[in-house]
Amino acid sequence: MKKARKKSASSLLRKRLTDEINKISIFSSHEHFCSEENYLTKRLDFSALFNYIILALSGSGLGNGERGQLLSEEVSESEKWKIFKPYLSRLSNLDYFNLNEIVIRDLYGLAGLNKNTYIRIGERMRKLQVPGHYRTMMKMSGVEYALVDSLSGNSEEEFSNYDRNLFGLIYRINVEWFARDYYLKRELYSIEKVFQYIDEFVNRLAAKGVKGIKLPLAVWQLNLNFQKWEVPEIKRSFELLPPRIEESTRLHRPFIDAVVYRFIFQGAKHNMIIQIHAGMQSYKAGEPYLLKNLIDTFPDAAIDIFHAGYPYDGQLAVLASMFRNVYADLCWMASVSKSLTRRILGEWLEMVPANKILAFGSDFGFIDNLFGYQQIVRQIVVEVMEEKILAGRYDEETALKFSQMILRANLKNILDGNH
Repeated sequence: MKKARKKSASSLLRKRLTDEINKISIFSSHEHFCSEENYLTKRLDFSALFNYIILALSGSGLGNGERGQLLSEEVSESEKWKIFKPYLSRLSNLDYFNLNEIVIRDLYGLAGLNKNTYIRIGERMRKLQVPGHYRTMMKMSGVEYALVDSLSGNSEEEFSNYDRNLFGLIYRINVEWFARDYYLKRELYSIEKVFQYIDEFVNRLAAKGVKGIKLPLAVWQLNLNFQKWEVPEIKRSFELLPPRIEESTRLHRPFIDAVVYRFIFQGAKHNMIIQIHAGMQSYKAGEPYLLKNLIDTFPDAAIDIFHAGYPYDGQLAVLASMFRNVYADLCWMASVSKSLTRRILGEWLEMVPANKILAFGSDFGFIDNLFGYQQIVRQIVVEVMEEKILAGRYDEETALKFSQMILRANLKNILDGNH
């Protein structure tokens, strides 16, 4: 009888937490949505869901040619299914795949991805593909506002195509900033001219309402150990700059670091959030500890470190716990692994001040995936908070306060300039 009462009490706790956490209007730190205008021109089919399944497909044996076909709008759905079908049994265990199944079931009303549904999935997608769909999906997902690093367009012109009531734009420092051709085309032949150009560029971004700057350098295997260099070293590095970043070596690092520092210096003046890709996809280059120089140099910049720094999530926890300007961000991780994300969030809540954790960012380019991702994240937060309550760490009021902080208030405070 006691066990039954205890189980019943636990079930009621889970329900109360679920009901309240489902009401939280989320602020998302990281999305890759193209503009709705661009979305409306796309030929959608089941492969539109495959943001990160594509990575797992490559790891499971898919060739580059087949990968290109799956991503192409010129290839028919039936041809794509022929390519994908042999891999279905290899991938159905993944949380990436589980997220897609949630979207297919709960948004499209179909029983998962299989030979009987793949055509109908595309039909449902295209039926929803109407003006206003972005606003509808944000509302259905309970996401009030999202920061977007658009992969389809990273230009000043592209930024004007977004609904600024829903989306805050992030400027990604792309590879062209570290290659000679970019500067030759603009007749920028000296470091002084380069810095002046960067200053004016960031000022224009700020005038357009851009909310932050993203550093993706670790993805290109340029490690995060940014340093301050003397002007003669920067000038020599600039003179030796290769036409393309793939040809960069340690000789070019002074200029690369100087560009990064200049962007952050100017961005911080405009209260822009500084977002940094770490961990996932970057191997040793993305270790969070490598950022110590940058963190020390810009103590007033809000530095948002992505992807839990995984597999170096402990390093990120230490940085966020020690430095007031560092935020630990779980974006993407809930679709990588629910179990992993539960473990990391549970540990961070014991190591990192609650105002320094950002728990939501789907990292998807296709907005329908947001609907599935928010379900998974909310469930993870419920389960972690329930565990803390049952362990006697929090009462319910505290658990719900922390949930509100990590899903909404912390990011909102940064964007409001209250970090």
